[in-house]
Amino acid sequence: MLKSIPLLSKQIEAIIESSYDGIYVTDGEANTIMVNSAYEAMTGIKKEEVIGRNMRDLVREGFIDQSVTLKVLETGKRATIRQKLRSGKEILVTGNPIFDDHGKIVMVVTNDRDMTELIKLHQQVEHSMQIAAAYKEKFQTIQEVGTFGKDFVVASQAMSDVCAMVERVGKTDATVLFYGETGVGKDRLVEEIHRISPRYDKGVLVKINCGAIPESLLESELFGYESGAFTGAKKEGKIGLFELADEGTIFLDEVECLPLSLQPKLLRALQDFKIVRVGGTVAKKVNVRVVCATNMDLKEMVEKNQFRADLYYRLNVVSVIVPPLRERKEAIPHLVNYFINAFNQKYKKKKYVTKETMDLLVSYAWPGNVREVANVIERLSVVTDKMRIDPEDLPHDMRGKAPDPEIDREMPLKEYLEEKEMALIRNAIKKYGSARKAAAVLKIDHSTITRKLKKHERPA
Repeated sequence: MLKSIPLLSKQIEAIIESSYDGIYVTDGEANTIMVNSAYEAMTGIKKEEVIGRNMRDLVREGFIDQSVTLKVLETGKRATIRQKLRSGKEILVTGNPIFDDHGKIVMVVTNDRDMTELIKLHQQVEHSMQIAAAYKEKFQTIQEVGTFGKDFVVASQAMSDVCAMVERVGKTDATVLFYGETGVGKDRLVEEIHRISPRYDKGVLVKINCGAIPESLLESELFGYESGAFTGAKKEGKIGLFELADEGTIFLDEVECLPLSLQPKLLRALQDFKIVRVGGTVAKKVNVRVVCATNMDLKEMVEKNQFRADLYYRLNVVSVIVPPLRERKEAIPHLVNYFINAFNQKYKKKKYVTKETMDLLVSYAWPGNVREVANVIERLSVVTDKMRIDPEDLPHDMRGKAPDPEIDREMPLKEYLEEKEMALIRNAIKKYGSARKAAAVLKIDHSTITRKLKKHERPA
């Protein structure tokens, strides 16, 4: 029941009613005695819902998440808080105590301001900062690519066909799925697709390796999260990569690593162009082109129920197979010379490869593909102390086929077999990019590979 207090004059009521800000007045026991029209319009809460009601009851019933009036009555001082309404909207409220002649609080007058525009502006600033960070990363990537030159080396009919396909689909908005082993240059082809697309001048190319991020974090990385979505989340929430790539292109590398639980959400993003942040309920429109890459057979994964069929068909609109380097050996001399020239320029050297060395490089299988070529040539450019690179300068496994091993009386059969087994495991990890993928190819448990690697001194 309301305590008896002096009635507000009509003039004061008129002033409060005409205020642009919301005004909320309670008595000294937190019972509501007046609400102006601006408060009703701002909050969606009607006068008749709260007049005569105590703030403790309104908090308990979910009208608001916390009351500044109660804070003022507790401390006897002015207070300001961010208050969340039952609609989910946030407002900034400041409570001011009104004292009688004996120093007792007889009223609390609360001034309420709509934070919608302020929050929106904050989100726009945050979005702009993350866009700037994406551009910075993009420029760094361009600079790194510039180490080897701006153009993609095309020196085989197979790669000419791939580049012709990229040229055709790049100018469209079609979803593209690249198939190819680790190191064949899928990411460079994705960069080219974005560069020649109409999106290049509107948005950025955002890359994410789905296999390099823990499953528990992947959803929040892709779609972002709202404030308080989980322990450790930023207070203001976080924008996801799909929002960051709005009007641009998002590249999902190792898309086969997407957990089944996350695949329906990606499918929705592809079909409806809408995403929902973790911990959120509001769907946000995004205009994003999706390009994916994998080194696994997704169709086979679908048959084994390891990948959703509907997502597979949605991703497989245009599929491009990038052949491994061992299937386009005519490109190897061009790549070797290309990287030799690039690293000569970088390290101020004048290195060159002899014909015998080039023959060995061409005959090598290159399980790491183009990336391995670049790494090997850079190593040779740095560690050899003469201009000419001879066969003996190459890593041991590139110097031709080793002779059949002679029986070593001091090496038991078990030890010899273990050595060959570890060589096979390491080669599989090098070729397929991870111990988990190597285990799948070799048809053994991932834990078995891990145990064997730990047992031997030399890491894979």
